[in-house]
Amino acid sequence: MISEYEAKISDLESKLNKSRAQVQKSEFEKNITMQDLKSNIDHIINLKNMLDQSETERDETNEKLHDHMALLEQWRNTTAAKLNATEIENEKLRKINSKLVEEIATISSELEELKLQHEEAKLYKDYYDQGTRELGAHQKKIRELQGEVTNLTKSAKEWQEKWTNVSKELWKIGNETEQASTYKTYTWDELKKAINVTQIKCSDEHIRDNTISYLNEALQRYTSTDRKSREYGEICKNIRTRLSGTYTSYIWGCIMGNFSQNFQTSGNYMIPFELDHGDHLMIFTLSTIPRNYYYRH
Repeated sequence: MISEYEAKISDLESKLNKSRAQVQKSEFEKNITMQDLKSNIDHIINLKNMLDQSETERDETNEKLHDHMALLEQWRNTTAAKLNATEIENEKLRKINSKLVEEIATISSELEELKLQHEEAKLYKDYYDQGTRELGAHQKKIRELQGEVTNLTKSAKEWQEKWTNVSKELWKIGNETEQASTYKTYTWDELKKAINVTQIKCSDEHIRDNTISYLNEALQRYTSTDRKSREYGEICKNIRTRLSGTYTSYIWGCIMGNFSQNFQTSGNYMIPFELDHGDHLMIFTLSTIPRNYYYRH
């Protein structure tokens, strides 16, 4: 019996030990679990604290976000107003730009026209300068011609004096011849006297030589008193034709002055003479002609 009890006790003790070991294990595990639980609780507490902090931060963030959104709304409204004002200004600027484009086009057109006018004015100025130079040249030429006219006028006056002297001499010869004999032919001496007068009074060599030559020719060919007035006219015409050129009238006058009395019928008549001397026209009375023959040169 005792053995049985002892066996049972031993068995119980073994179970107790196992149970104790199990309890210890359980306690250990309990402790670990408690520690884990505590850790978890601490973690939860931390998480809760963090959550509370997060909620606070979230609220602050939400508040900041709200304020920021308000600022954004205000900025959007302000920006929209500015954009609207800018659009209005841009529209005004577009209109102004449109007008400026039109004005630029108009000014460009006017500028082109002004350039053409400038070119035309430059061309006219060239014409004006050329005309001024030509005018100056013409004025210079006119002054030169005026000087020549003055010289010719002076020369004409000198010739007028010479012709007056010659006329007086020829008239004197004619009167002297007529006083001697109305129908008397010029003698050699009388005609040579006329030639000598021409030699003395005429300083132009060409005129003097031609005058003397034709006076001598006429002296040799026409000395007869039997010539009629019409033949005298033919003689005058032939001699005048041969004496064409400068100062023809002078030579012609000298011939008529010396030979008119060869064909005089009655009385003495003066003939008006035109001397072609440049631009001047002078009239001289140089000779007598027959009453029934009047010749106007």
